[in-house]
Amino acid sequence: MLRAFSLITALTLLSQTAWAFDASAFQRQDAQSVTAAEQFLALPAAQRQQLALEHMGNDQATAPTWQVFLLAYLSSQPQNANDWELIQAAENDRPHLDSSVMLPAEQAANQQLCFLQLQQPYDPELDKEDDEQLSDQRDKRASLDTVCIAQVLDVAQQPEVFAWLLARLNAEKHPQRQAIFDYSITVDKLDPAQTQQLRKTLAAQYFDKDDNDTYGISTFLGNSADEALLNPFVSDLQEGLAKATEEQIPRILETLVALDSTDAAQAFWNTVWDNPARYFRIAHETLMAEYSDQDELFPEALHTAALKHLDEQSDVRFMASYLFLLVNAEGGDWRHVRETVEKLEAISEKAPDDPETQAVLKYVYLQAAGARYLDEEERSLGDTLKWLDKAKTITAEPLSWYLHASNGSMDWEEERPDQRSTFAPVKALHADGQLAALVAWHDNQQKPEKPFTDLPAEIYSVFTDSTVVARPWHDAATGAALLLDNAGELSYFDGYEQNTAAMPFSAQPIDNSVEKPTVRSPLAIWFEYIFQILTANQDGPVTLASLDEALQHADQRLLFSPSDNWGNGDSRYLEYVRYGSQVMLNAEVKGEVHSYWLRFPAATDTTRWLTQLHQPSATGLKAQPLWHWVNDEKPQVLARHYRHFSTEDELILSPLYADSEFRYTELDCSREVKPAALEQQAAAFAQAEYALFQQGYILSKIIADSACVE
Repeated sequence: MLRAFSLITALTLLSQTAWAFDASAFQRQDAQSVTAAEQFLALPAAQRQQLALEHMGNDQATAPTWQVFLLAYLSSQPQNANDWELIQAAENDRPHLDSSVMLPAEQAANQQLCFLQLQQPYDPELDKEDDEQLSDQRDKRASLDTVCIAQVLDVAQQPEVFAWLLARLNAEKHPQRQAIFDYSITVDKLDPAQTQQLRKTLAAQYFDKDDNDTYGISTFLGNSADEALLNPFVSDLQEGLAKATEEQIPRILETLVALDSTDAAQAFWNTVWDNPARYFRIAHETLMAEYSDQDELFPEALHTAALKHLDEQSDVRFMASYLFLLVNAEGGDWRHVRETVEKLEAISEKAPDDPETQAVLKYVYLQAAGARYLDEEERSLGDTLKWLDKAKTITAEPLSWYLHASNGSMDWEEERPDQRSTFAPVKALHADGQLAALVAWHDNQQKPEKPFTDLPAEIYSVFTDSTVVARPWHDAATGAALLLDNAGELSYFDGYEQNTAAMPFSAQPIDNSVEKPTVRSPLAIWFEYIFQILTANQDGPVTLASLDEALQHADQRLLFSPSDNWGNGDSRYLEYVRYGSQVMLNAEVKGEVHSYWLRFPAATDTTRWLTQLHQPSATGLKAQPLWHWVNDEKPQVLARHYRHFSTEDELILSPLYADSEFRYTELDCSREVKPAALEQQAAAFAQAEYALFQQGYILSKIIADSACVE
């Protein structure tokens, strides 16, 4: 039985012990340990300080629980800087307190010492907020108390421990309260009256004050994982909801979600669905706050309960509401949406034919169409087509039931998946019949009579089995396109399918791991250089060294970025530099530059190819200035970074610095950026760039230098 420490006990022990205290007690954990601890606490403050400092470390063979006890005591008292440094060192060296390796008598002593520690007050001096050391001491004491809480909760059924537990749960500002929530208790050790009292104490936290801190209660209950406690607790919350205030409802709904249990999830949906006007807005805000902009899905219990409701009720309004929450709250993972949409076929067959229900059904069809297309893991053009076709048969405007049933309480501008900019090209394909042809070709191998001349990035991705992020070239007449994926790889689409063999030019990746040798270079480097030249016309990678002669004269340079409505934003720019009949393509993907060498049969082919890039409606590219960017109508430097292949040394170049070989380290804001003057330096800049290529440097990024932006 753990013993509670009282003032009377302290005074009695003080009269008995005076200065006679056997410090060897610190080396044992036995039935006499708690008595020794009480004797220690009854000593004069100076002697307690001296003894604790002497025995807090393990160099005196102090038992593990005694170390925690003494360090917690010291942390609770104001300390000078030198002593505090020693205390921190002892705490850092303290071994882990593991009661599982203790003998039964040692375990009992461990729990008794810990319980005594948890009852000890903090010195009021520690409450000063503006003292860094006192703040550190508070944190250290709280950390040591946490160690003991884990030990004591194992015997929470003991009356004095249970009384302490309830007192701490009701003391909202006590530092031990939140620490308790990180652990669990073995509920089956409690008697029924204790279980009920604990449950009522926890539930009351939600209703007795509007500003009670209930954070952590769901974790505590989840850790305890006992239905005898959890399920009645959920019922307590449901019963209290009817009288709950606007401030209390969010905490209750948040807990029902966080518990991730079947009963709690069903209670959440029953509550929300029974009174949409009262709960829809709060439920939406609760889920948005917890899951929006994260890669985290709703708890599985909540999702499972929603699917169960759909199976049992076949309610298209509930499906519309759940899709609204999923699409607006979850952070980009479409699995829950996909599993919900799988039930749409059966539910739509049972939907009544009245105008309101049909308007809600159209809303669900459009949600489903957009979701099945935007789902990168399991994109389905067939499902997208099916749901768009079904939506087209309903003439009514789509009705968002969640916004409708919230009775105007929600100030939320919804964007359904089918309303996103990346879905707009798909709707256009559906309108002119091309989406049906795509599905017939991709899913059923029914080749169309005419090629697909202009497709969105995501649909190209269906044919390439990769995530296409940019289209470096496109022939609007034939549909032929050069495609760049999110790994920086190129592929060729011939208007019907991926067909790199039909590409009218060659595209070789540039490997910059070989520099042009000098007369002083080792023989091995010369051999590697010569080998690269001899193999430069093959299909494998080429190096800057092997392209040395071709790179001497840059005839044309173009810079583009994928348009806002094309691709997924992983590609920031594409640069084309023409050298006679050949082109260097530099494409940035996810912050890394991938360079390719494109070979054309003749210079006229190259010129025609580059001319096609200026048709933004066909290519999906936006032309950009080569040397500057515009901020608030004021031109700023567009910095070009070059990195050495072996040393990783990086240089920054701009035509603004023609007087220093175009190099700079820190932008000089006194230099005026004049676009026309920068253009005049293009030829000289190309020669400076060629010199860098010879030294083993290659373009690593092009970024807007904002150092001079106010």
